[in-house]
Amino acid sequence: MLSTVRGKTMREINAVAYEDDLITVVHVEHFASQGDLIPQWLGEGKYRDHPRSKFGKLARASVNRAIDRFA
Repeated sequence: MLSTVRGKTMREINAVAYEDDLITVVHVEHFASQGDLIPQWLGEGKYRDHPRSKFGKLARASVNRAIDRFA
């Protein structure tokens, strides 16, 4: 568990992200995914309402939160 290595308690942001006072960890689709997996995860084009797109939306929101937090 990351909190053991970091020595801090991680707070859950949402289903794909967590943070402590210094870092934000966001789980994303594997870069080597093939076929429709990345567009589904991103919710692009015909996959705008795909069930997996919720994870991409949560990841984007978490990254934006981290940028705002440390800007």
